Amino acid sequence: MLQERKDALLQSDSYASKEIKRLQDIIACESARKKELQEAIAKAFERAQIFHVPETTRTPMTMTDEELYLFATVIKTEAGDQGYEGMLAVANVILNRMEYGRWGTTLEEVLFAPGQFAGARQELIDRAQAKGIPEICFDAAREALAGRNNIGTYRYFRTTDSAMRDNDYLYYREFYILNDHVFYWKNW
Repeated sequence: MLQERKDALLQSDSYASKEIKRLQDIIACESARKKELQEAIAKAFERAQIFHVPETTRTPMTMTDEELYLFATVIKTEAGDQGYEGMLAVANVILNRMEYGRWGTTLEEVLFAPGQFAGARQELIDRAQAKGIPEICFDAAREALAGRNNIGTYRYFRTTDSAMRDNDYLYYREFYILNDHVFYWKNW
């Protein structure tokens, strides 16, 4: 009965028929495009993924107690759910950026550079500090400052979900996945 009504509607209303056909074509194109993207991402994984980043040692750095507190706080807001190695990796991305200088050379310049660290928004910092920063975040900060670098020269990271959603893997020259974060170099 429903199928008969649909068929009758399609025959009687040429506009509806054309619109339905147009939508079906769009769905077919989107399905083909989605499959193309999935294949391209799979090829990007084959081409670019690094399964291990050799640990290195950097020259130790120092921070004031206030800077260390801010550093540990942003480690918490950016990677508090990533486990110790993930926290250490985020700490090292921040230090790599300080050494590189593009976003500034001080902790505050790097953290608060426009559009860089979502976890460095003041309301997130205030909320995290009000709840208390776990000692593990301070441990990761201190170990990174002492020179242990588990992420090499990577200066960019994001969640694996957002990278997949935005098809960013297509544009990564090289990347490393650690927990729920992907650390990468992008082909600009």
